[in-house]
Amino acid sequence: MHTKWFKLVLVLAGLSLAACSGGEEEEQDAGSCGAALECSQSSQCNVGDVCSDGCCEAFSGCTPGSCGAGEFCDVDYQCKSVATKCMAESCECHILNTVGQMSPDGDPDIILSAESTMNLKAVLATTKGDVLPGADFTFSVATGSAFSVANNVLTATATAGEDTLTASAANQTCTANLTNIGKAPTGGLRITAINELSGALVSGVTFVVDTNGDGSGDITMSETAAGSGIYEANTAPSGSFDVSAFVTDYNYISLVGVSSTDLIMPLSPRPNPEVTGGFSGELDFGPYEKNVGDGDIEFGLVSGSFPLKALLNFDFALFIGDMADTCDPDGDGPAGDSAD
Repeated sequence: MHTKWFKLVLVLAGLSLAACSGGEEEEQDAGSCGAALECSQSSQCNVGDVCSDGCCEAFSGCTPGSCGAGEFCDVDYQCKSVATKCMAESCECHILNTVGQMSPDGDPDIILSAESTMNLKAVLATTKGDVLPGADFTFSVATGSAFSVANNVLTATATAGEDTLTASAANQTCTANLTNIGKAPTGGLRITAINELSGALVSGVTFVVDTNGDGSGDITMSETAAGSGIYEANTAPSGSFDVSAFVTDYNYISLVGVSSTDLIMPLSPRPNPEVTGGFSGELDFGPYEKNVGDGDIEFGLVSGSFPLKALLNFDFALFIGDMADTCDPDGDGPAGDSAD
């Protein structure tokens, strides 16, 4: 009787020791990195290393400026060409308008005075809104009567008229509407009002042209035709002047110390209060805390009420000032690395 109980106790004790021994080995193996440092985020690793599965290891991905000609460092830290990226994801191109903005809806309008020039710019982006650097664009005009293009420079000829600009890159094409408004009247003043996002002409603007600094209007501007968006006066200021523009559904703008008598004024449209959007939920800083660590400043920006294309015109510096460039927006790149 006693022998049986003694054997049972030995068996149970052996199982218990085996279970404890195995658990300790597994725990030790799981927490061991060999000669490498243990980590919970990349900032705990040496410069050039990245935290992977709790251990620091050499970063094998690309960094900005490390890729070859015609390639860029993608968000997955792999060198890719623009063509390869667009084959994997849907891409689209956008021509920037007269004031360097991207139209959030439809083709942009480019307005130029006769015999003036503009450096052409376009961007290639995925349909998710990721801008692809290094796209090599070619530009052309449809007729060439009112405009010409060479070496990425658009030139308005002496003849007023309209045309269509086409940009091509990585098998993607996009267009812009061109308008040559001709020459300004001799001895007079001309102001052309445009929507700063779309580049389209804006009608119904009231201008206050102050030539002596007393805050009152001294020159009356008249729209050349109903809905034209072009305003002229037969009298031109003798020196520099101040001008303010007022129109419904746009923010007013004032320019001080203007000397040009042929002026293009971009107006900022106000959002339509009747068109609203909303969503519910909460910001998840989990991935940020995992990769960067606690104690840093956390800032979240959420919006669901503007077109995705308008995000490409967003200036983050307006909120928190200028920021240093980094090549690791997701926090999982090599420790201590920064953009060129």
